[in-house]
Amino acid sequence: MNSTKPISGTGTGTPYPAASDVAKETGITSFGGVEVVDNAANPNYIGHGVGHRDPKTGAPVDAHIHIPTRGELHPEEFAATQMLEADVASNKEILQSEFNISNPGKYHAGWYKAKSIFNGVIGRMVSSQRHLDKAAKQGRLAALELSAYQEDNGDTPFGSYLQQTLDYAPFSDLFESINATTGTLQTRGEAHVTVVTPPEFDRVLKPAGVTIEEIDDIAKQANIQLSRLTPVCVGRFKGSLPNPKVDADKGTFLLYSLVVADEFGELLAIRKRVFELYRQRGGEGALFQPESFWPHVTIGFDRRDLFVEDGVYKGINFCYAHIHLVD
Repeated sequence: MNSTKPISGTGTGTPYPAASDVAKETGITSFGGVEVVDNAANPNYIGHGVGHRDPKTGAPVDAHIHIPTRGELHPEEFAATQMLEADVASNKEILQSEFNISNPGKYHAGWYKAKSIFNGVIGRMVSSQRHLDKAAKQGRLAALELSAYQEDNGDTPFGSYLQQTLDYAPFSDLFESINATTGTLQTRGEAHVTVVTPPEFDRVLKPAGVTIEEIDDIAKQANIQLSRLTPVCVGRFKGSLPNPKVDADKGTFLLYSLVVADEFGELLAIRKRVFELYRQRGGEGALFQPESFWPHVTIGFDRRDLFVEDGVYKGINFCYAHIHLVD
């Protein structure tokens, strides 16, 4: 960190919790309906990254602006992005916020996916962190833009779901560590835990009259983005699918995920609330089981991601290697 920049109350990587300097200075006491507190042990704690000061100038910024830790450590890369109250914002809104793209295009997304793959290959060949960082950013842009394009152009099958969005930086490091041993993996360039899956919504919840907006409202009321997760292990699938439905799914697959524990049951509580709404609409209880939930973060895969529908379960049965947390 450049010690000449007047940044304080920074959070990750410093002796200080991520207290809201702006809240103290301007009287802001809540965000997203939740009290802003500076005690990391408090369940209402909202970590705002680096203390609400512009890494380039040291000037206070609004509490709605998210400053990632990398923005503090590399001020020259910093660009303000709007902090979302929940992951339920549309992909188009996130695309506009993060990349200032208001008109998503399918071919533009495809171009950036190709650039991401190219930079990833170069980065691994010459051990260039700059190329790897660029590949991760381009991959995220491509995935967001394609999803936003699909949102603008009709109801895409399996396009509606609920997830908790996570900071990608630590997962990017984990991806690079794993891919250094394989060299064949690709990543979406983002990190999340799926809470309600696309097949659950399209095949079960939606036919009963439950809308994705109602599920989003449940998530917002539960402050999904504040849900606490505990890393369990690195999971791996290496093999063939038990019942490939198309020729493209024959052969072997390689997939890595971080298995996590919903230790406080906060995500499960959201699924149970969705189930209650589903039953109120007359849905058949046997078709939706809230506890059928294996939280994980997909790290990388060689061909495509795999799901329960493929016969792959990502619980503790999926564990391949221990994970050690370091400060």
